[in-house]
Amino acid sequence: MKPLCILSLMISACFAQAQVRISPQAIHFGTFTRDTEPVVDILVENLSGQRDFLLRHTFSHEYDVRISSSEMQPGGIIVVRIRFNPRKNGPFEDRIQLYFANSPTPLVLPVTALVQYVNPNGDTACPDFSQRQPECCASNLFLVEVLDDDTGLPVPKALVRLEENGYLQLRLLTNNQGQVSQEARIGFFEISAEKSGYYPASLKSYINSRHNRFVLRLRRDPSFNPMTDGLYIPPDTTAEAEQAPELLPEDQYAANNIVFLLDISGSMSVGDKMDLMRKALGDLTEILRPMDQLTLVSYADEARVLMTTRSGADKDEILTVVKDLQAGGKTSGTKGFRRSYEILRKTFVPGGNNQLIVITDGAFNPEDQADIRKLVYRSASRQFRTSTVAIRGSAFASTKLSELAELGNGSFLSLDSLDVAGDLLIGELRKQSRK
Repeated sequence: MKPLCILSLMISACFAQAQVRISPQAIHFGTFTRDTEPVVDILVENLSGQRDFLLRHTFSHEYDVRISSSEMQPGGIIVVRIRFNPRKNGPFEDRIQLYFANSPTPLVLPVTALVQYVNPNGDTACPDFSQRQPECCASNLFLVEVLDDDTGLPVPKALVRLEENGYLQLRLLTNNQGQVSQEARIGFFEISAEKSGYYPASLKSYINSRHNRFVLRLRRDPSFNPMTDGLYIPPDTTAEAEQAPELLPEDQYAANNIVFLLDISGSMSVGDKMDLMRKALGDLTEILRPMDQLTLVSYADEARVLMTTRSGADKDEILTVVKDLQAGGKTSGTKGFRRSYEILRKTFVPGGNNQLIVITDGAFNPEDQADIRKLVYRSASRQFRTSTVAIRGSAFASTKLSELAELGNGSFLSLDSLDVAGDLLIGELRKQSRK
């Protein structure tokens, strides 16, 4: 075969392989004991524009397997649920192969464990998809406490992350006592904490009924300058409003051309999600300069321009639109992205920060995801950044939004508290527009 043909086949194989993605990409049980959760859900996503099929797999007799469907629609997701039933103690390593109709080579899923417990009653069946999630994968309430390493005092508003196999599961903020409590699926996680002015800290542990309280101590960073590094923390003073414009001095920060794509679908009407969005946008508006410009686009049923491009000097007009935001309708993500990027092209500021910021409470419809990824990737090559903000989003939604932000050379932010709503967006603009 000619070298050119061989190269062509290799490129085709790599392209086809990239059309299917699994999450997690590896399963590490760590030390497998009686308390280890043996059930794992593997999400299989079809990134292509055509139907695909899971043809076969190589799970051995150490697993019991359930598959939600062998057929995957374009942009769709299926679930492969496994229960690990080890047969003997000691190190365990496996490389599962998953074969798909549209891929010439299989996806490989590594599985590792140090087995210290074997069920004496034999194999246990994997729960099927008719069972409620708590019956499948038990959850447990855990507590994380973040303390100043020097003083031992609590660190409020510290960002706590919970990751499993490299995938973000939860983003939380500590309260005034430096604590945060949340329910998480029993499993092996990396828990990390960070806050401006401190070095980050992390630990790895199982979260279960026996291990559910964790303390992270943060050491102060002596080189930290709160006015130039990380998120700005407003001073506790009545002069705050007068100082706010100094957050973006023209000699340090380029002009901002920001299009906000706002999810105002029906799910955003639940709880305080709309309040969080209004607070974040309102606080950001207060610090904009006349050289900055802002556009608001919504996606619910159809993409709609809520406010045409306005200068940062038009604060009253911007705040009026933000105050009147209401939720209702279905989600139409692709149209919203396309319209937003069209506006960014027309309003492009040479040498400025031309950025799309998407605010939503969830992942986009499966039928939209492939098209949205293409739009984000293409726009990144045209010097448009894309950042995403998850408002009380699920772990799955946060993972998807984080992937979009990475693809768009932007940031992923999690918005869960009114106290830091404005700080998140202000910090993002300072980060992206710094000269």
